[in-house]
Amino acid sequence: MPERLSAIVEPAELEYLSLEQAAALCSVSEERFRKWVEIGPLPLIETGGQRLVRAQDLIRHLIEHNIRLPERLLPGQARKILFIMRKSEMPPGMEIAWALYHLQRSSPSVFNFIEDDENADLKIITFDPDYIFLFPPANEKSADIARFNAMLNRPIPVRIFSPDSVGDLDGITN
Repeated sequence: MPERLSAIVEPAELEYLSLEQAAALCSVSEERFRKWVEIGPLPLIETGGQRLVRAQDLIRHLIEHNIRLPERLLPGQARKILFIMRKSEMPPGMEIAWALYHLQRSSPSVFNFIEDDENADLKIITFDPDYIFLFPPANEKSADIARFNAMLNRPIPVRIFSPDSVGDLDGITN
């Protein structure tokens, strides 16, 4: 598959992908990829008789359906950043949105937001983040970090934020 992939997709060509290219990137058959298009809201663009999928739409689709993101699909040195939200208390929305905007501008990033529920572990393993942010903090920070490190089988930077520390997102991934 990697030889086939390099013959089909060059990194500079990843803004729009043919269905064949997208299937190869996702390591699935073209038939399975076509089913994804039929079943889910994965928008296609038709140009010159060819159906194309935008790389950003494919990334969003894979994240929404808890399918591992192919590293080659990520733009440049993009970092995968996972935000885990706890039900008890959510931080103010505008401050988070502004901080995320600055974080996205400072380095290419792919974000995913999940709720810390019974499916969180599977979503964390599938997304395989480079950084994890917890909103708001739990009482036992070290237990969370140990849990994430064990799940991903590697140490992962975990940032804990309370509603009054959202501004600290700037420069956090350096």
